[in-house]
Amino acid sequence: MLGLCFEGRCELQYRMEKKGTYWFTVILLAAFCVVGLYFEFLNSASDSQKPSVSLHFSWAGIPACGSTSPAFELDSVPADTRQLRFTMTDLNMPSFDHGGSTVTYTGNVVERGAVTYTGPCPPSGEHHNYRWTVQALDVAGNVLGTGNADALFPP
Repeated sequence: MLGLCFEGRCELQYRMEKKGTYWFTVILLAAFCVVGLYFEFLNSASDSQKPSVSLHFSWAGIPACGSTSPAFELDSVPADTRQLRFTMTDLNMPSFDHGGSTVTYTGNVVERGAVTYTGPCPPSGEHHNYRWTVQALDVAGNVLGTGNADALFPP
């Protein structure tokens, strides 16, 4: 009967140790883990190895404290791109979460208002520097390339 313990040892543990299968199983599992980590390391390119996406935008015509995103122009978008993930950061106050959203990739122009986010709203009389980041995503959501563009608001 499996699961019975006597003299501080369980019968299953005793049987495995006796036949040598216990250590063989441990070594085999460790080898699979090492091989898996090796292939994960080989297949995951660092951000510096991923292609750079060219990103351009202008704040012209974008109201302060609104939620209308600017239009974006992209270049060098990787061939297998299916979606674009946009995020915006206020470089003068990076702790404020402006959010962003993911849109379907249909070409190198993303129309004004297509990205959902909390718009730029620096204190009255001040200019803040904002950074848009775009990530090109494949069908599985893996990042294929990244691009950034910075601009002062208000323009």
